Amino acid sequence: MPPLLETATDVRVPRRIRFTWGYSYIALILVIADVVSLALSWKVAERLSLQVPADYVVIWQGQGQMGLFWLTWICYGLVGLGAGLYRFGDEWQNSRRQIHALTLAYLGVLLISFLTRIADGLPRSLFVAAWALSLVLVVGNRYFLNQGLRYLNQRGQGILPVVLIANPAEQTHISEGWRHRSGYRVVLCLTQPEIRDPDALKHLGIQEIHVSESIYQQMSGAQLWSLRSLGYRVRVIPSHLTPLHPQGKLHTIAGIPTVEFSPPVLTGADFFVKRVFDFVVALISVIVLSPLLLVIAVIIYLDDPGPIFYGGWRPGLGGKPFRMWKFRTMVVNAEALQAQLESRNLNPDGVLFKVADDPRQTRVGRWLRRSSLDELPQLFNVLRGEMSLVGPRPLPMRDVERFQPWHHARHQVLPGITGLWQVRGRGNYVHFDEAIAYDLDYIQQWSIGLDIQLLWETIWVVLRGKGAW
Repeated sequence: MPPLLETATDVRVPRRIRFTWGYSYIALILVIADVVSLALSWKVAERLSLQVPADYVVIWQGQGQMGLFWLTWICYGLVGLGAGLYRFGDEWQNSRRQIHALTLAYLGVLLISFLTRIADGLPRSLFVAAWALSLVLVVGNRYFLNQGLRYLNQRGQGILPVVLIANPAEQTHISEGWRHRSGYRVVLCLTQPEIRDPDALKHLGIQEIHVSESIYQQMSGAQLWSLRSLGYRVRVIPSHLTPLHPQGKLHTIAGIPTVEFSPPVLTGADFFVKRVFDFVVALISVIVLSPLLLVIAVIIYLDDPGPIFYGGWRPGLGGKPFRMWKFRTMVVNAEALQAQLESRNLNPDGVLFKVADDPRQTRVGRWLRRSSLDELPQLFNVLRGEMSLVGPRPLPMRDVERFQPWHHARHQVLPGITGLWQVRGRGNYVHFDEAIAYDLDYIQQWSIGLDIQLLWETIWVVLRGKGAW
């Protein structure tokens, strides 16, 4: 059977690793300004306080421990990163966020100082004075830096070049709006989301790819992923306000709310982390569970003599067929009997075949299915690289033959033992279009963190026996 898709390459595989430095200059200036502001705040507060011992050096080097100034900077830097205070856009200019971040940082310093006793002997008024001075200097520095950046932008300097993908009628409107308000400059306009010459973007010094809302609404998950894999931020420019995509982040530029998609971690290097993670976990699981696998095999044979394993053909990556292994849970001639049960299918559109109290199940098979232990042999499919621990579940060829063309988008990634549909929609009888929406959401939202989360949720779903048949 030929593959169902033209390509057998997982859409998460990186095409290249690209680093852009346009943001780094702004971030570096902000970091230097904040370090100087915090250092001055502590130094002035120390001079103003009459209760600090003359030989007390904990503020700077901490007598062998972390100094309070550096501790403050680390706390503020971590909070500031989370609050977007070092990113291009409106967030780094938000004085309210700066005040909140500084206050949280100083509260963190107080807590750490109390727990480690590195500030014993210092008056609490010193912390209050340093915090108040930090508010004035950090917020003031940000204000003057913002005014300086605007001055440079008006003279055509410090502007970030971007690609704009929009309909012809939108291109002029968006380009002019960015030129006057945002610090962006559109250097290339396209009407299609496919970029056939990524190297050309490098020569133009591109920092971001901007997509109009009308183009974004027509894009497939694979097209969005393809743009993100180029290594640039992808920003959706709304005609009004685009609904927030599950993985997009609302980010305001020049007062305009945009939806931002960051490049995958290290531009897709986490895909290789995923493969190593899958292999190691599967190998350890096979070793640890080998006694259980042997016991299950013996029980299956004693209950219903015949093959212990069932190897059904499933479409894998790119639709290329492979044999997916399970413990046998049905009588030997189960496939021949399925035609007689089609009228009892519980799924309304008939794509997924599911029957309550399937008479083909053996006694042991019914228990194996409810506990999901029949899926354990698929760990060997993971070791062979035919499957992943997490991904869209590979369906029988009988189901795939009933697919509409767009359903095959789920074959753009490696199939998995568990997936978003198995965790969030397990046991519900819905139209197959709703079920496949889970698979497409997984592809668009994918990260190694999401995989780990779904594996954890799978354990609890299996332990509760939810939706197992």
